[in-house]
Amino acid sequence: MQTKLIIYDFDGVLVDSHRAVYCYYDAVFTKFNLPLIDWEHSELGKLAYGLTHVQLLSRYATGAELEAMLNYVPDITQEELIAISPLEKGVLEALPELAKSCHLAICTNRGHSIKQYLDHYDIESFFPYVITASDVASPKPDPEGAQKIMAHYGVSTAESIFIGDSEADYFAAKDAGVRFISFNSVLFGSPIIHDHREVKKYL
Repeated sequence: MQTKLIIYDFDGVLVDSHRAVYCYYDAVFTKFNLPLIDWEHSELGKLAYGLTHVQLLSRYATGAELEAMLNYVPDITQEELIAISPLEKGVLEALPELAKSCHLAICTNRGHSIKQYLDHYDIESFFPYVITASDVASPKPDPEGAQKIMAHYGVSTAESIFIGDSEADYFAAKDAGVRFISFNSVLFGSPIIHDHREVKKYL
């Protein structure tokens, strides 16, 4: 069946924001006198992309301390974080071609800060429908976001694919009944791409 919808994760798929994500959490942990995470060797280094900030920080604090951590705004601007978050390979070349035949959407566990990234890279026009962690009752790995996107466009699971890089993405797609393509990650035997121009061969 022809693919009519491509659902993208954002961090680690459209944008290489590893450094920005780690920088944000380092600032929060420093503020609250918690030991910094060894991102390169810790399991959380892999999970940080797929978790919301609530899911990650709740591993280290509860109650009033967790609330304070969630409300803390590090002394670093979104512009500084964007500056260390380049687009992934092939994004600018692939999106105009893919948009000719498919709806493109984003399902992310990031909050509304995603808009600044899309505006900065001038790719917001390709994604008229974006689901963030703030738009669902249950973020990924729950399939709610993917299901909302399919319902919005009136397409079936067989007409959709999900491109992600984390276990949260994989299980969101699996539980939504959507085909999954992994970007730069080995995930449960899923097909892997390393350049967004490779997506077309899976349509």
